Amino acid sequence: MIDALNYPYIRVRDVEWLKKTLLLFPHVARMTPPYGRGPRDQPDIEPFAWKANGSKPLLRPADLTADFVVDAQRAFQAKLAAMYDQDTEGFRHRFAVEALPEFSRGMDFWDDREDPHTAFQLHGEKLFYELRQFLELRGLAREPRRPHSRGYVEVHPELGRAIMTTLALACAANEGLEVITEFPDMHGRVLSARPDMTFEDLINPPPPAGDVNARTLGEFLVYQRCNVDGLDAAKLVEIAGERAAFAKFRTALQVAASQLPKVIHDPRVLEEQLNDTVNDIFADWQADKANFGKIAKAVFDVGALAEPAAALKKIAERAFGPIATGITANYLGGIGTGLVVGVAVHVIGTYGTTKKAEQDSPWKYLSYLDRMGVGFSLVR
Repeated sequence: MIDALNYPYIRVRDVEWLKKTLLLFPHVARMTPPYGRGPRDQPDIEPFAWKANGSKPLLRPADLTADFVVDAQRAFQAKLAAMYDQDTEGFRHRFAVEALPEFSRGMDFWDDREDPHTAFQLHGEKLFYELRQFLELRGLAREPRRPHSRGYVEVHPELGRAIMTTLALACAANEGLEVITEFPDMHGRVLSARPDMTFEDLINPPPPAGDVNARTLGEFLVYQRCNVDGLDAAKLVEIAGERAAFAKFRTALQVAASQLPKVIHDPRVLEEQLNDTVNDIFADWQADKANFGKIAKAVFDVGALAEPAAALKKIAERAFGPIATGITANYLGGIGTGLVVGVAVHVIGTYGTTKKAEQDSPWKYLSYLDRMGVGFSLVR
C-alpha cells in the first residue's frame, strides 16, 4: 500500500483531517528534520506520531537525508545559481529578504500561513546544508522576526513554494509516496507539479486538470461522507493492517470511477456526480450486508430436524468455535438423530459460503470501518 506525503508543513492542524486521511493511506509521511528536531505536535496529534506494536508511526518522517532527495536539492540550487548569476539585480529585487512582504499580524502561525502576503517560513534543517548556505549568503533567507518555532528561516513566498515543491517531489519519488495537502485551496496546485518543470512553474504550478479517478472518488467518500469521531490512533493502527480489504475497495473505486467522465472542471457538476456515485456504492454495500444476513440465517434454518441437542451443539461448536455460544440448548433440541451428519455439512458448508462471500466483497473495508466506529452519511 502507498503512504501519503503531507505538503508543505511539518505540523498537522486538524486531527479530523488526519484521521480521515489515514482511512485512505496506511501512513502519512511529513518532511520533518532528522533526529526529531522538528517542532512539537499539538496534544491531539501527538499519539499518531508514536510507534505502535513495533511498527512505524501512523504520522511518520520522510527521509530527507536520502541521496535522491539531496541530489534534487543540489539540482535546484544549480538552477537558482544560474538564474541569480544571469540577472543578479532582477533576482534580488524579486526574491531577496529586502523584498519580503510585511509579516502577518495574525494571532498564531496558522494565521500567518493562511496570509498569502506574508513571508514563507520553513525549518532550516529540512534543507541540505549547501542549499541553505547558498540562500543565506545571498540574502535570500533570514531568521524570522516572529518564528513559527526554533530553527525556522523565512524566504519570499514564491521562493518558498518552489523549494518545498522540489523537496516534496523528491521525497515522493524516493519513497513511492502520493503528495497530499491539508490546505487544497492554498497548496492544491502542488498535485499537478512535476520534477522537470521550470522554476516559474514550480513557483506556480498549473491548476489540477480536473481528472476524475479512484483517488478523487475515495477522497470524496471519506472526507465528505465519513464521521471519524469514534476513531483514535490505536484503532487506526488496526485499520492500517486491513491491506487485502483495502486493495479490493480501491479496485472497486477504480471500476466505479471508470463510469464517470474522465475530466470534470465544474465543481458543482463534479460534486453531483461524486455524490450520486457514492450513493450507489453505499447502496451496493448495504445490499451486500443484507445478503450476508440472509445466508447466515440459513445456517440455523434446521428447525424441522430432530436430534439431541448435545450432539448437534458439539457439531456446531466444531464448525463455529467460539460463536457457538449463541446456539442455545432449547434451539437445538428436538432435532432428529439420523440427520446429524447432514446438519453438520449444512452448517459448515453454509458458514463457509457466508465467509467467502464476505471475504470477496469489494465493500468489506467499509464493513470493517463500520465495526471500528466510523459513521457514514449513506444518502446525500
